[in-house]
Amino acid sequence: MFKKDRIYHAGQQRLAAKTEELKHEFESFQLIIEKSLDPSAETIAYLKIKKAKYMFLLKEMRYQQSFQKNK
Repeated sequence: MFKKDRIYHAGQQRLAAKTEELKHEFESFQLIIEKSLDPSAETIAYLKIKKAKYMFLLKEMRYQQSFQKNK
């Protein structure tokens, strides 16, 4: 039982770390795009992909936390 909890918490920590990493990447890239004079369509699409990845991980983290509360 303790091994399962340890594995679960390690996964939660990895998810939180990855979410935080993507948040910083997204925010810094968004700042660069905002300061850019004429961003290309390709860079805007890349920004949207980064935002989608971040939002997905954020929703997954929230889901995992709500699932843990229901246990």
